[in-house]
Amino acid sequence: MSGGAHLFHGARALAREGRWAEAHLHTKADPDPVPGLSEARQIAVVAMALEGRAELAGMLLDRTSLEAPWERVVAELLAAACALIGGNASGDQLVAMLDAHDALPTNIPVFDTEVTLAVAELCAAAGKPEIASHLHQHAVGWALEAAEGYSARSLLRHDLAAHLPEPQQRELAAITERAGLGAAPVPAELDDRITAALAMASEVITNAASAGTPDPQQRQ
Repeated sequence: MSGGAHLFHGARALAREGRWAEAHLHTKADPDPVPGLSEARQIAVVAMALEGRAELAGMLLDRTSLEAPWERVVAELLAAACALIGGNASGDQLVAMLDAHDALPTNIPVFDTEVTLAVAELCAAAGKPEIASHLHQHAVGWALEAAEGYSARSLLRHDLAAHLPEPQQRELAAITERAGLGAAPVPAELDDRITAALAMASEVITNAASAGTPDPQQRQ
């Protein structure tokens, strides 16, 4: 395993424990950082926002070159999180995040599901629970159609699953059981896309909600 790989494994573990500042320092030791919205860049953005430097975190995102569709939706997700943390959330940011999500090609079911859940969390934190519920229900629909185990498990574990009709809950549970996942982690090849951006969904949003944020305008 290369030195860079060792660094990212360490940074990933620290991020999952909520030790963002340490994870950020860990990534700085990489002599050859990956361009674009890499895991290291995502960790840096989250760490800065949680340290009270949400505006600088947003500037870092603005300077990041984005090419792949998944990078654009994750960038908007992080931007909305930074705004919530900084108490500067706006309707425009929420719309941009939702538009980027809507434009994301649905070709990697587990990634699509995790991103959708993170977007739903941010909508709820921004005072839009009806949009959060709609996103969750939409994801449930295509997870049931695809019968994809990782997606079914994530959707069933989410708080919004309590509001699903019992038949849907049972079907999601059956899909998860048939997949034999148990406590299996998300596939390793997706880690560099979603570790920071999605691990922060609960922590960052909880902090933002507890601090109180302005209610963005309703999406048109």
